[in-house]
Amino acid sequence: MAITLSPVRAFGVLALVLAGCASTTASLTAPQELTAADGSKQVSSATAALVCGQPRCPQLTARWSSLRAGVAMLTIGVPYQTSTITRAEFHFGSNQVIRLMLPSAEQPAPGNDPATTFDAPLSLIHAMAYSANGWVKVVMANGAMVQETLRDGEVKSQAVDAMREFLRAVDTATGKPADERGSGGGLFDLFK
Repeated sequence: MAITLSPVRAFGVLALVLAGCASTTASLTAPQELTAADGSKQVSSATAALVCGQPRCPQLTARWSSLRAGVAMLTIGVPYQTSTITRAEFHFGSNQVIRLMLPSAEQPAPGNDPATTFDAPLSLIHAMAYSANGWVKVVMANGAMVQETLRDGEVKSQAVDAMREFLRAVDTATGKPADERGSGGGLFDLFK
């Protein structure tokens, strides 16, 4: 039995097939969950990129420990750079800006590309995962800057999906619903 399609329908089917092949959304690795030797629960996200039109695209990874439940350790890396990352600014909506300027005490192992870990409130991770639009500016020690999109009205980055999965894993690890996540994560939690 042969299937015959009109030229218009054949074009539509071809467009759907090509759209599926051209999709830039790669499947992300699920967050890693483990229990440390001290009994604390820990969660690490997949490393994921922003929406970029250039090779030096910022990559984000988040880690969380039940020892500091309101705080995430957010690692920001920028490929093809030699200068260290000194700060990052996360912009959401028309006027919300969250600046990360103090590196965490726990830094990633040196690699080919610079990466810096910052202590960040879980509310920042939540904003990355669920805000309607947002972008990030990463500033290097040599003055260079990279500005790229987290999400806008048309596209969303892999980082958005990675942070959403990370938060789900944190909620599972704490055993609390997402609406109770808001307790903690403020300035004083960064000093614990």
